[in-house]
Amino acid sequence: MKKIAGFQLLVFMFPFVAFPQWTRQNPLPQGNSLASVFFIDAARGFAVGDNGASIMTSDWGSTWADSPNTTSRALTSVCFTDANTGIAVGFGTIQKTVNGGAGWEPVPCNSGWNLYSVCFPNANTGYAVGVSGMNTIIIKTTDGGSTWNDIYWNGFALYSVCFTDVNTGYAVGRTFESGAGIFIKTTDGGLSWNSSMIVQPYLYSIFFPSADTGYFTGENGAVYKTTDAGSNWTALSTGTTATLVSAFFTDVNTGYVTGDYGTILKTTNGGGVSIDEITPVKPGFIIYPNPATTKVTVSNSRELKGDCWISVFDLSGQPLMECRSVSRKPFELDISRLSPGIYFLKIQTAIGVEVKKLVIR
Repeated sequence: MKKIAGFQLLVFMFPFVAFPQWTRQNPLPQGNSLASVFFIDAARGFAVGDNGASIMTSDWGSTWADSPNTTSRALTSVCFTDANTGIAVGFGTIQKTVNGGAGWEPVPCNSGWNLYSVCFPNANTGYAVGVSGMNTIIIKTTDGGSTWNDIYWNGFALYSVCFTDVNTGYAVGRTFESGAGIFIKTTDGGLSWNSSMIVQPYLYSIFFPSADTGYFTGENGAVYKTTDAGSNWTALSTGTTATLVSAFFTDVNTGYVTGDYGTILKTTNGGGVSIDEITPVKPGFIIYPNPATTKVTVSNSRELKGDCWISVFDLSGQPLMECRSVSRKPFELDISRLSPGIYFLKIQTAIGVEVKKLVIR
């Protein structure tokens, strides 16, 4: 596996097959999808999802137990302000716990609110965003989530919210009319919001690890970065076209992005361009000759079923070529039209993705 434009592509299709540092858990045998996870500390965490699913762990995620609540509606986001106090939001429901998840109680909520994200910059002040019909929903609490006041904006569906302090916050989503991505910002605690249209359609997640540095994600592998508190945004290259629905950063440089088809991306340099190589866990494909001039052969050493897709990217992450091949047979790729330089060759199969560095001279 390689770093593509600063993002190390860990696993693309099935993370529990190709990346042994991750272990698949099955906390809900009944099969409910989980939409959000939040850890209070290294050992204690909570997850929520469909049909009011709410579970918790106290052993670093090794085992999970029910965390009973009072709703059968979908829960989409969960956040804790301390070890005992947490808020979960969803479709027409807000749930609160004050006993560390031993039980959840409903908070008065408009049944038409479809809430997708919740964020608490401090113990008392919190925000949640979503949509109701064709109206934007932005709600705020100043008493730790016991009561909420609502703000309506026409024309937006908001999917993610992040506040860096009690007054400064950001949210992303899409417009109803054009489907274009939307980015909004407040500096007065939600009383007013400035909006900006983003060409990239459908933005799904936003996260600020510091007051000035933030990232948002969306469709077609989109990741954008700001270093001036949202005044300007720069598109980063990720080497994937998967829809990226969640982002989390431990500091301004180190972060994780997840999305469709089991996509998990990691960066350790803030998404900057990098060509450092990392040895694959289970290397399967080899390319030769490398360096090459006009042609390169892609050969597979494993028994794989089905076809594979082979793509060539430049250092900025721009796709230049794409073709389809039978993954069991060597494949010859014509690279004669590419200029001399360093490229990335991505090979996608039914079990995952490998990325190779290709030198053309």
